[in-house]
Amino acid sequence: MFNRAQGSWCVKVFYGPGTQAAALQGCQSQQATLTGVQDNTERLAIAAAARLVINQNGGGQGDVWLGATRKPTCPVASSCNGLLTFDWTDGTTTGIAGFKFAPTEPNGIIYPNWHNSNPWGQQNCLVELISGNSEVAKFGYAHGDMDDQHCQNTFRMYACGKKP
Repeated sequence: MFNRAQGSWCVKVFYGPGTQAAALQGCQSQQATLTGVQDNTERLAIAAAARLVINQNGGGQGDVWLGATRKPTCPVASSCNGLLTFDWTDGTTTGIAGFKFAPTEPNGIIYPNWHNSNPWGQQNCLVELISGNSEVAKFGYAHGDMDDQHCQNTFRMYACGKKP
């Protein structure tokens, strides 16, 4: 449990491969929602919890869906400062102190062959990168860094939050 200025907030990391929409449904089945990250302490605690979860389920590297979406006013990486690109969606998390993006992220990739023919479009959702056994996660980014991703990608974990 985290003690935020706006009140207590419980967070739990779940294992369950799925898209961002499936992760949200998983949280809703727990009477929760995909969690935002209020500050660096929460970000590191979620990373530590996710490391335990991933190691209980085969180890390796993974991603944790979080509760944030790209702002419509930030359609490309150059249109907004990285920390101002996303909004928290859990209705409780505020500010930008919880964001820590990997270098060159969020990059808002729209793959050329996807732009017109693939409904995935832009990377509008947010994940936290996890390594089961080191401080280096995928792409050489640090364990616990954040990355923008296509909401339709399938990842191994998601973090839910709710008031106690």
